Amino acid sequence: MKTENLYVGQEFKNYKQLCLDLGMEVKSSTNSKKAQIKELERYCKLSKIGHSFTVDEVFNEPLSKIERRGHSMGSRNNNNVYGELIQLLIMDYLAQKKMKTVTISRTQLLREIEMTNFNYGISSDNIPKLAAHLEAEEALVYDFYNTSNSNFKNAIEVALNGLYDRRIIMHDKVTMVHKLKTGKTDLATEEEKDIIVEHEKAILKELDYSVVSEVRGSKDWLKFRDKVKRRLIEQGDIEYYFFAYRITVNQKYIEEELNNLVDHLLEDVKREEYKNELNSKVCDRLLENAEKRHKKMKKVESEEIFIDHKMGNCRVENTYVTKIKQLVSILIDNTYPEAIYPYLSEIKLIPSEPSPFDNVV
Repeated sequence: MKTENLYVGQEFKNYKQLCLDLGMEVKSSTNSKKAQIKELERYCKLSKIGHSFTVDEVFNEPLSKIERRGHSMGSRNNNNVYGELIQLLIMDYLAQKKMKTVTISRTQLLREIEMTNFNYGISSDNIPKLAAHLEAEEALVYDFYNTSNSNFKNAIEVALNGLYDRRIIMHDKVTMVHKLKTGKTDLATEEEKDIIVEHEKAILKELDYSVVSEVRGSKDWLKFRDKVKRRLIEQGDIEYYFFAYRITVNQKYIEEELNNLVDHLLEDVKREEYKNELNSKVCDRLLENAEKRHKKMKKVESEEIFIDHKMGNCRVENTYVTKIKQLVSILIDNTYPEAIYPYLSEIKLIPSEPSPFDNVV
């Protein structure tokens, strides 16, 4: 094994190329290949998407066989540290549903596999009140949701793509609309999608923006959302809309793939163990990322570089990591004991402002 050839960012298009480049014997049996990869992971951190491998880190000294635990490729899929755990729990959820097609929002899916707890989704619609409850800046809470939503989106979509790579599912991102008069949530029609696009474009022009991504991080975001909401209700009876995943399930092979990962379809006890493990990894990673953001912004401050946005300013504060830790506990940790919404509903804000986050079901 030519471990001296390893470097960060190195890519191998498949197992055979990895063996050839590192001078390893090409094995034929699955168990032999796994043993080979485990040995290689004493020298570097690997991630795998499809058939390709990427070197994420090269260790100065090879890990002992005990130290290697927790560094396995299976728990790290590119930037998605949750890897096969998410695939496993999504497959288990789909297998339990026993439906050919499942349509589910990302917030719902995160809750089903316990990457978040029961407070995460509903609190996203009450961010000003949540900030008041925690005696924190609103910018800090928005920062938390922006960064966590981005991480979760990547993690879920990498997992879904991994399941598609196994040909267990196919999936599409679809638009769902909630109708005010009927109270029903359905797949948006082409006419309803036209209404949404037309009126969002009109409000963009009215506020003198060319793209939604520009207004999203500006002082006009709340105004944009409020104006769009009013128009959609008036023109299409659309109280709100959101994006969801429509997943078509290969029921013939999904349980077989579950068996390949855990030897049997998840039993209740084992299911909870995996959910708890995943939830713990999510909490740890969110805190690690918060500490990194704080240190980065403190460095920027020390070098007297101008920070021109509220998110950056809140990250400099000495209480930033402590407040993020509170948010992780309340919104993510699946051992948090109580619902926070009753507390938020009692808070009166002046003025009352709509949340900049999509409603979810």
